[in-house]
Amino acid sequence: MINKIKILHIVSDLNSGGVENMLYNYINYIDNSKFDIAFVSHSYGGMINDQLLKAGFRVFYVTPRKKNFIKNILDLWKYMHSDNWDIVHSHINQMSAIPILLARISGIRVRIAHAHGSKIYNDKIKKIIYNILSKIILYNANYLMACGTDAAVRVFGKRIVRQKKVIYLKNAIDLEKFSYNKKSAQYLRSNLGINERYIILHVARLSEEKNHIFSIEVFCKLIEKNPNMRLLIIGEGPLKEKLKQKVLLLGLDNKVSFLGARKDVSSFMSLADCLLLPSFHEGLPLVPIEAQANGLQCYLSKNVPEEVVLTEKACRLDLSLGPAVWAEYIYNNLSKERISDKKIIQKAGYDIKLAAKKLENFYIVSATKMGKILYLSTLFNC
Repeated sequence: MINKIKILHIVSDLNSGGVENMLYNYINYIDNSKFDIAFVSHSYGGMINDQLLKAGFRVFYVTPRKKNFIKNILDLWKYMHSDNWDIVHSHINQMSAIPILLARISGIRVRIAHAHGSKIYNDKIKKIIYNILSKIILYNANYLMACGTDAAVRVFGKRIVRQKKVIYLKNAIDLEKFSYNKKSAQYLRSNLGINERYIILHVARLSEEKNHIFSIEVFCKLIEKNPNMRLLIIGEGPLKEKLKQKVLLLGLDNKVSFLGARKDVSSFMSLADCLLLPSFHEGLPLVPIEAQANGLQCYLSKNVPEEVVLTEKACRLDLSLGPAVWAEYIYNNLSKERISDKKIIQKAGYDIKLAAKKLENFYIVSATKMGKILYLSTLFNC
């Protein structure tokens, strides 16, 4: 019997956000006969959580830090010792300092800190705290990973990025799943009773940084030009009620649909005419990559890293231009022809089938040989 490499992933939650979906994509495409993979989540439930449990993966739950910081550490410590882990792979940005430190104390040989977010903190106290946490990561992690340069700089610092000590793991996707599918679009339109000619889509967690209010205001300006439109918002999060109130206040409740977390996002991309992502900050989001693979026109804020712009279908606009200018630009480009850009996405290294193989090789080499980071980083060159 082959001894499987035991990997413990640390995440904030297992709902349907970008980090969870990225991780779920990789877990689905690596050869799980070689690995025993489990997850530690800081919250109960969620769409990805249910899918992992159904697939037979172990999921452990820890007390959220905000609820009881000491209990959170004790819970993490307990799960660090629940099995003979070969690898701890933490996905919680600067807060990875805690599980990475605990993993080192516990004698876990491979400790990976993975940067996904690029939030800028203006509060001086928070800056000091996060700088300390970053230093703890740098001292205790064997390997530093990031979805993109912005996220790496925010979590690990410019010096580490300049020294090329970060391994970049693409937020890769299933290109076949996100190909344009006219039949799926027609089915959704019929099933949901959507009669409007144009569909505007926003797919993101319903939280402050995703800037849904701006999308709603852009949509408000769009229907002044053509009322034959509908805005579809996919995602769950703490701002759901606030956003619904905003829609009611603007009198758009019959034009805006909140669809919650969905497993069929690819079908909605085939249905839509454009995607909005006017975020205040992002690491390297999956959604615009999925949308470009679908051939969908994407309008992103300039806070979304330029690395995401892989095709002519995506463009970045400054939020300071305001909703009216965004609406004008979108309206003038609504009828562009739908062309698949799968080959461009694949060439850029975002094919999950190829990317997952590289991650698989990385896990094997790091767990069995403890190879040098310089050698391991070559596994991810695309």
